[in-house]
Amino acid sequence: MIFLNERLVGGWSGAVVNVMESTSVVFLPGGWGWSLLDSVSGTTSVSRFRWSCPAEGLLRLRNVWYVDGATGRDGRFAADARVTAADDVFETRYALTRRRHPWAREDEGDEAALVVDPALDYENVFYRVPGSFTAADDPSAALVPHPPAPRPGPPPGAWRG
Repeated sequence: MIFLNERLVGGWSGAVVNVMESTSVVFLPGGWGWSLLDSVSGTTSVSRFRWSCPAEGLLRLRNVWYVDGATGRDGRFAADARVTAADDVFETRYALTRRRHPWAREDEGDEAALVVDPALDYENVFYRVPGSFTAADDPSAALVPHPPAPRPGPPPGAWRG
């Protein structure tokens, strides 16, 4: 059984790794997701993963693909991007809280924050990104398509024995 914390579903963005890079992470409802490390040089790295929460406050990412290369203005990878299959696991403790964003104006309040330790793609604090996300939003989706969504099962109680 895979356990998912539905409060993690959606997009999260780090403030800034440093002045040259930024990172973000997306958790999709079906247990897929990706992290994106973006550089001002035009180089982008995406780690596609399966995610779960095997224990309270523990986040497990099982990486299945890494995609690295140049991206266009649309944020999509060029056809010559490097695609590498993966099968490694990263675990981090996490907490969902509220924090003041480092770039917030004085009149703005705290925002939803995801705090991880150890860091994910060099970032320990991520802030909620408004909106919803699908597999089509993954910058690597054109090079490594997401598996199709599972077909819905019968409604509860439909099977009678």
